[in-house]
Amino acid sequence: MSQNHANGDCWLLLQAEKEKLQTECNKFEALEALLIKHGILSLSSLDPLI
Repeated sequence: MSQNHANGDCWLLLQAEKEKLQTECNKFEALEALLIKHGILSLSSLDPLI
């Protein structure tokens, strides 16, 4: 039982970290879109494979 409880706690921590990362990623994507919109960044400078 205690092992399952520990795994559950670990899973909850992972979910919380995943949500934080998703929020940060969304912020970065919004900033990136804004910079591209204003011509500060170009898509070709972000991805050399394009």
